[in-house]
Amino acid sequence: MAQVVPVRLDTEKSGKRLAAEYGVQSLPTVLFLDADGVVMHQLVGYYAPKDFASEMSTAARRHKDWASVKQILKQNPADGKANALYALTMARNSRLREAEKVIRLAQRAGYTENTLAKACNELGDLYFARRETAEHEHDGHNHAAGSATALDDAIAFFKLGEKYASEVDDRAYAKYSLMASYFHQKRMDTARRYAKEIVALKGVNERIIADAKSILKR
Repeated sequence: MAQVVPVRLDTEKSGKRLAAEYGVQSLPTVLFLDADGVVMHQLVGYYAPKDFASEMSTAARRHKDWASVKQILKQNPADGKANALYALTMARNSRLREAEKVIRLAQRAGYTENTLAKACNELGDLYFARRETAEHEHDGHNHAAGSATALDDAIAFFKLGEKYASEVDDRAYAKYSLMASYFHQKRMDTARRYAKEIVALKGVNERIIADAKSILKR
């Protein structure tokens, strides 16, 4: 990680604009950026030295992968795997429209591996967050319509995440997010169906299982 240049900013003073630009909401937050300012990895909260070193390795791996993705797409813009990785990085950077466009390119290329599930789940999260933003705005009918549209879009991408997921964590996350989305839509029968599917999965995070069981009790 010798190529890393550490920069510490005061989010209340000189770093206030950048903190807002990158959506920093709590401290400490550590962002690993490439030379163009694209976020490779993000840490929120305190990490023990050993754990922090592990996260730095993750950031370094993503940075290396990102450089390879850009090189591959220069040579072959239709490469499915590269487009899926590009979409995942754009979604992690909250570049919703760009991520959505590139996911379509990966799909057209016939790419169906788990990276595409990760990208779709990240996009679902972005739309779900838009739903929350719309609900906190007080402009009558418009905010309700905006919230409903964002939630429908979230569901569409979580369903794609469920479809493409080959790893249990990503499949469970897609199902969990669908359960939560349908719960917000008050479609309890569908929410319970996903809750049952989550409980039936093996090797799933205990908190996810607990939340699914809570839905089943309603």
